[in-house]
Amino acid sequence: MPAVSGTDLYLIETDRLKLRPVQESDAGPIASLVTPSISRWTATWPPSISVEAARGRVNSAIEARKNGLAIVFAIKRKSDEALIGLSGIHRQEPNGRRGNFGYWIGDEFHGKGYMREAAAAIVNQAWSLFDIDVIEASAQPENTASIAVLRKLGMRSIGERFEFAPVRNRDELCVYFEISRPS
Repeated sequence: MPAVSGTDLYLIETDRLKLRPVQESDAGPIASLVTPSISRWTATWPPSISVEAARGRVNSAIEARKNGLAIVFAIKRKSDEALIGLSGIHRQEPNGRRGNFGYWIGDEFHGKGYMREAAAAIVNQAWSLFDIDVIEASAQPENTASIAVLRKLGMRSIGERFEFAPVRNRDELCVYFEISRPS
């Protein structure tokens, strides 16, 4: 991914959503969306987060984008410009050819197809934004909604393994999926 300071290169629109790189002004909405039920399915998001801590995460994401290591998108609903979640792709290694795809969406936005719409758009664009060959994602086996999103993307299961979840300070079993760059 080119290291650039502008964000226009990264704007993605779908029928109902606008995806753009996170910015500092997203910290408040992000903090209000993080709940114990969101945290339950993520390895790094705590059950609640302060606006200041969310701002720190946003600033880290901005720095990672500038360095070509990741792109984290704010997912916004077009109808009212509400920030409804986050999604991103991170290089697994600084110069590696594999990316890790992660996402979450606020509780009140579940069950409306928003994450499937956002995920498809991001994965589709990832091939032109990153010089990677494979995108990998994981979900806890009980997270059937997340697994359905990954399968809808055309990702194939590559097995299970334990992943350390720092937010809970333990290893947790996850199902891993991947998709290769289209030929």
